[in-house]
Amino acid sequence: MRCFASCAAALIAAGGLLVLVPARASSAEPEDDRAESKAAASKALRDGNALFARKDYQRALETYQAAFEMYPSPKLYYSLARAHHRLGHAEEAATFYDLFLAESGVKVSSALAIQARRGLERVSQGLSQVEFDCGVEGVRIKIDGIYRVRLPARAVYVAPGKRTILGELPGYLPFTKDIHLRPGRLQAVSIEMRPIGEPVRDLGTVVAQRDGASGSDAARTPIDSGKLVDDGGEAEVPLDSGDSFLGSPWFWGVVGAVVVVGAGTAALLASSGRGAAPPIPELGSSRFSDWIQD
Repeated sequence: MRCFASCAAALIAAGGLLVLVPARASSAEPEDDRAESKAAASKALRDGNALFARKDYQRALETYQAAFEMYPSPKLYYSLARAHHRLGHAEEAATFYDLFLAESGVKVSSALAIQARRGLERVSQGLSQVEFDCGVEGVRIKIDGIYRVRLPARAVYVAPGKRTILGELPGYLPFTKDIHLRPGRLQAVSIEMRPIGEPVRDLGTVVAQRDGASGSDAARTPIDSGKLVDDGGEAEVPLDSGDSFLGSPWFWGVVGAVVVVGAGTAALLASSGRGAAPPIPELGSSRFSDWIQD
């Protein structure tokens, strides 16, 4: 799994769920402003901890979120994970535990790291992970219509089953893909974004990929109604070649048979005036030469 440890994350509310997007770099703020933001976030963290101790987990979560927006420290991921965990938000709790372990910088032997690993083990049971591979940065990913992350990002935890992935970015066509996730498995999803206005392959031609040819070197074979082209795009068989039915013996045999039958019919018509035709129920007993002219 690729690690985006250098990618800070900010929280936003979308449809009642919390999702991750890259945050603006806090280092761009003046030092005094950063210190003020850190102090305000520390106070919000203490307030959130007090609410958490009173088992008011929803308000604690909102307070932790406010603290993170003031000062986006990866160490706050642990508090967010615990609040989500108590609220039964398995996907969000697992994601924040994972982010905390990957980006907070705490020692792996510390008490917080140990508790975070235990929490992740408990809450991630039965969940799947989805990792996104995309060559375009900034793509917004929705899972089943809920905005979850902006790329590049770490793998996210998702409930197993059939899920619909949607990638969106201004200037690009939306990318949609249905996937089926299995519990406890990591699945990589390739996001292919196509710029709006990109030329579409000409439907009036067949692009034949010959040996060693690719891209602009691929031979383009026009579709010609007078030729049959095999799968390799190599052999061309004109309809008037030596294998035509005109050179086949059976064709001329059939023609001869038709000529003989025609001659016999003509002779019968010529002699029909000298005798009566056999009685036919629908036509009576008139001569053939009488009713043939009606």
